Amino acid sequence: MKIGITCYPTYGGSGVVATELGIELADRGHQVHFITSSQPFRLTGREANIHFHEVSVSTYPLFEYPPYDLALATRMAEVAEFYSLDLLHVHYAIPHSVSALLARQMLAARGRTLPFITTLHGTDITLVGLDRSYLPITRFAIEQSDGVTAISNHLRDHTREAFEVTSEIEVIHNFVNCDVYVRKPDLVSAMRPQFATPGERLFVHLSNFRPVKRVQDVIEVFARVARALPARLMLIGDGPDRSAAEQLALHHNVQDRIHFLGKQDNVNELLPLADLMLMPSQMESFGLAALEAMACSVPAIATRVGGVPELIEDQANGLLFDVGDIESMSTAAITLLRDEPRLKAMSVAARKTAQDRFCASRIIPHYFVPLPGLLLVSTEARFPYKTSIRSRTFRIPIPVPGRTSPLTGEASLRSGAIPTPSSSTSTINIPSLVILLRSVTVPPLIRGSSPCLMLFSISGCSTMPGTTTCSVSSAISFTTFSFSPKRTTSMSR
Repeated sequence: MKIGITCYPTYGGSGVVATELGIELADRGHQVHFITSSQPFRLTGREANIHFHEVSVSTYPLFEYPPYDLALATRMAEVAEFYSLDLLHVHYAIPHSVSALLARQMLAARGRTLPFITTLHGTDITLVGLDRSYLPITRFAIEQSDGVTAISNHLRDHTREAFEVTSEIEVIHNFVNCDVYVRKPDLVSAMRPQFATPGERLFVHLSNFRPVKRVQDVIEVFARVARALPARLMLIGDGPDRSAAEQLALHHNVQDRIHFLGKQDNVNELLPLADLMLMPSQMESFGLAALEAMACSVPAIATRVGGVPELIEDQANGLLFDVGDIESMSTAAITLLRDEPRLKAMSVAARKTAQDRFCASRIIPHYFVPLPGLLLVSTEARFPYKTSIRSRTFRIPIPVPGRTSPLTGEASLRSGAIPTPSSSTSTINIPSLVILLRSVTVPPLIRGSSPCLMLFSISGCSTMPGTTTCSVSSAISFTTFSFSPKRTTSMSR
């Protein structure tokens, strides 16, 4: 498949997830096109099957603010048309889903279909989207999306409640590459002395240093721990609250025990060096930083907010507290660090949680579902003839369990997929066109509508008297109904 991905390319959870998803999809053979204002920071530019398309925004004296959303919509449409994208996957509702909607409408006016999936990440709903000036357009963009996903059950439920959205929202949790985020003893032995001596404990915090991350609470907790036992702290990331964190470290006289590392590309090498992760956020729709640490066998001390309890089981693979309860967090950290067997058990449990539930190999398949052995038959298909057929469409009825009448689907034919007619004919009339899906994978995320749309990429056809049978190399299903993989479904007059 050819997939366009749009995200905020800067340091933050939504950009990290979108980039890692693109990398994983590219590794599986899909062609991924990032359409963003700058290259996502976790991309090197050398990955196979990944392409980057910069969104340039012109500035004019007339515009007080550059119209990024319009420039993005234009670039989306351009890339989709030039590279024949199958769909767009936009991360963060504001403004990406709105831009995707505009791009879809632009291409529809030229007879081209471009569906888009919106993934909700958190602050686009909990903070930005609930601003009264953005609420109507956010709701509209969600409702107009061909499919919507959320990174946690909490975020899905909050979206439905706050925006009164009744359409389907599929929960697909964040994920981590468990082969990349893993504690390697040799690497830890080589790198940890740069940050802590053998007798010191090492904490880590990873964020974009926005107020919602409560970085000052990280400093407060660490300062209390540092008074009880030898310890150091790695702060990975940067943002508006860094200066406040530095001033608070000076106030507690722990500035020489804290490593302000700024933005780092190799967080998978830094996280395993730590004993504990601190994540005292005001709100986390999931807690990707904690998951990355857990995959590296580093349990987290976190707050009981948002989707965090879907990741961290209190007292099992981490510790959960109320927001702002720095005294309890500090006491629990000291107690845990003094109990080596319990710390070891919690570290093992953290890694096991990541492996069993949140590895990329377990989450990525949720974006696709196999439909082997599905047979769809159209009673009649008529095609306008041209000497060189590059792309044609035909309508096929799709039988759906529970419906008295089939939905209407659409399939796309590639060059050479149908027999060449004689030069005197203007249309091709195939009495019965058979589409045979063989191990096809399709995204199941896009909610159904009537009529629904199924877009097939035809790899080749064979002709027999009265029937043409085509093999399908890939397909996109824009419905939420499912077909039984053991059943062959057919439709004929």
